[in-house]
Amino acid sequence: VPFFFDLALSDEYPREPPLAHFHAHYVGNERLNPNLYVDGKVCLSLLGTWSGPSWDPQRSTLLQVLVSLQGLVLVEEPYFNEPGHECDAGTTHGKEASLLYNEHARLLALRAALNVAQRPPVGFEEIVAQFFKRFGPKLVESCEEVLQESNSSRSS
Repeated sequence: VPFFFDLALSDEYPREPPLAHFHAHYVGNERLNPNLYVDGKVCLSLLGTWSGPSWDPQRSTLLQVLVSLQGLVLVEEPYFNEPGHECDAGTTHGKEASLLYNEHARLLALRAALNVAQRPPVGFEEIVAQFFKRFGPKLVESCEEVLQESNSSRSS
């Protein structure tokens, strides 16, 4: 699923971290990820919006922000990014809760993909078209898996 972020550099950059905004592309107030809010807030320590190592004007970079988004936020098990849930990692409860969280996030992501395909962000029409040309079959396959899993759980 294509995710869209705005990164803005204030007049105070690099003394201050960049400003980040997540575009949800789905309706509702449910979060796809504990670090990404529907209103656009991005929780990442480097941005000063999450606990942990903060922006260092002498060493932090825009690339570091992008790599952190990819490696710390857009992860396979975002459930464990929620404060207090990290202690559930490796437990039966944690595995079950993470699985449920991922199923819900998958549905939100598919809804977002559909919305982006139908109404691509202005200026990104060609990129979106190329994305769906390349990854569309995989998204359809993912939708079919969701339906199959749903049907299987109903019959059990």
